[in-house]
Amino acid sequence: YAYAIDNAGNRSNVSDTKTIVLDTLAPVIKTNPVASPTNQNVILNYTVIDSNSVIISGDSSPYTADGVYNITLIGIDAAGNTSIASVSFTIDKTPPNVPVIIIEKELVNNTTISKITGTAEAGCTVLLNVINPLNGTYQFPIITANNTGVWEYNNIWLGQGDGAYRFYAYAIDDAGNRSNSSDTKTIVLDTLAPNAPVITIER
Repeated sequence: YAYAIDNAGNRSNVSDTKTIVLDTLAPVIKTNPVASPTNQNVILNYTVIDSNSVIISGDSSPYTADGVYNITLIGIDAAGNTSIASVSFTIDKTPPNVPVIIIEKELVNNTTISKITGTAEAGCTVLLNVINPLNGTYQFPIITANNTGVWEYNNIWLGQGDGAYRFYAYAIDDAGNRSNSSDTKTIVLDTLAPNAPVITIER
């Protein structure tokens, strides 16, 4: 504030007060974690802490398209202090490739077969299912396709009697996308011995 004194010694009233605030602290930007990869649209959520108003730039939410995103948020407060926060995530809404089932024999006489193998998108979770001759469905424990896309189940038990066991599989990627079901592969279990032959002797 200020006042004036003239040559005669008269003093004016005090001026209106003007305030200057010293603010050397940059704003704090706290971002909420983003699940990644995700098959959902992403809207960034963040909190800004500062004693003055802050302008945030760099956010173009919502993010809807597949891709890798590296977002830089820039906060500038009224005093000109600047801070930066970074957020990275991947959006993947594309289902993985349909798995392929490979079986060694389509007709067996043993209730345990050594293995069923197949291919899928590398790194995907594979779920193998079987429909047994009694029309019951069983899902095998979850496995993961290796880095070349190969998966394998060992010692498969066909324990619901003779008949057709129909196998199918689907894959789920890291973002939660599920593939269509594979083509069905059938293994027929036949443990019944054939009828004894009949020998006829002609005189």
